[in-house]
Amino acid sequence: MDNKKILKKNEFKSLSLLLHIIKPQIIAYLITAIIFIAIAILLTYTDFDENKIPFISLICTAISSLIAGFDTASNFGRKGFLWGAISGVLYSLILFIICLFASSEFSFNLGKLILLIISISAGIIGGVLGVNRNVKR
Repeated sequence: MDNKKILKKNEFKSLSLLLHIIKPQIIAYLITAIIFIAIAILLTYTDFDENKIPFISLICTAISSLIAGFDTASNFGRKGFLWGAISGVLYSLILFIICLFASSEFSFNLGKLILLIISISAGIIGGVLGVNRNVKR
């Protein structure tokens, strides 16, 4: 094989790796958006208690990170713990970046740390489940 074919093969592997990581994040954020739109509709048209929003936000983060971890680890088929953790960290980092651009007063506090821990934990659980889904018994 000449060097151009080897280079193209490596580029394809890198692109494939990137897509296996980005696609689950897009799905996770679509789920997050759907949940938050539903909450906004509830807040607008009902007397839904606004004090429940932080709790719902954490649950939404856990569900989205779990799904992202599951999908990421399923794509790779091994090392579910690692891929789930990476997926959870990536979900949190993207969320923090969005918060940074949305608000001029972003600070890393205890709430953000809890969100990060929940996201990583849910991603790990999803990753382990995703890898074990592919195991034939």
